[in-house]
Formats: sequence, C-alpha cells, structure tokens
Amino acid sequence: MISRIENVQDKDVKLEDIGTSMTDVHVGIRPMGGKHWYDITYFEAFLEENQIILEGNELEFQGSGRIIDPTTGASERISFHAPMSTCQIVASLGEEYA
Repeated sequence: MISRIENVQDKDVKLEDIGTSMTDVHVGIRPMGGKHWYDITYFEAFLEENQIILEGNELEFQGSGRIIDPTTGASERISFHAPMSTCQIVASLGEEYA
C-alpha cells in the first residue's frame, strides 16, 4: 500500500481557475528530503471501528504534469511538492467484511 501511494497517476485534471487542464499528471506521497520509507521512524497505527488508520510525519505531497497555455497553446512541464505536517492513510473494510 505504501509503495502504491508513492506513484498515483491521473490522466487529466481540469484547472478551472486558470481555464486550462493539466495532462500526464503524476501525484504521490513520499518521505521528505529524499528519504526512503524505511527511514521514517514514527508511523503509528490506530484501529477504529472498521478502519485501519496509519498516521505519519516527515512526508510530502509531490507530483508533476504538463500544462497547456489556453491562449498560445504552448506546453510546459511543471513539478510541485508540499510538506505535510501529519498524514493519515485510512484503509476501510468493504461492507461484506464489516
């Protein structure tokens, strides 16, 4: 599950505030500062009703995509990242198992 959140992909995202879309979008969560998952020292697990909640620190949201200028048609690849003070990953059981 951890390796899956590191490489989440969406094909297209509509950016309504600037009137265009972003294509070839790659988004994920990973440890900050180039660390590996095994470097994370504090990852806590909670059991709550039918859910497992993993809570961690020292993570960042990161990604990239191609944006097209709606007026000129010019294409540019952009990258983005933002640190998260606390991240929760929630896994829920399906209804047939709850």
